[in-house]
Amino acid sequence: MIFAIRFISLNASYGLQVTKNFHTISKVNFVTMLVTVGSAYFLIKSHGPKGGLMALILGGALLAVVLWYCFGKTVFFQMRGLANDKFREKIPLKISKRGPVTLFDD
Repeated sequence: MIFAIRFISLNASYGLQVTKNFHTISKVNFVTMLVTVGSAYFLIKSHGPKGGLMALILGGALLAVVLWYCFGKTVFFQMRGLANDKFREKIPLKISKRGPVTLFDD
């Protein structure tokens, strides 16, 4: 279970690395580290080794969810910007006497 959660969070982390959002990864890792350590302290005191495993699962799941949220938000806004800026000139539909007519011509 812990390995599966780690695999899921790594995929989002790799995606954020590709988009060069290293600061986001650092902030999310720091916050989830605090949550994991804090929950481990209390859960180990009350449940022993099972509490430690629960804390690892909780921290890993939180990390995966937040990283995927950040990655999805980043990709959505980047694709929205690409559609408006970069693709405007690069999608010719036909060539007319005025020049290429693109998908976004008014």
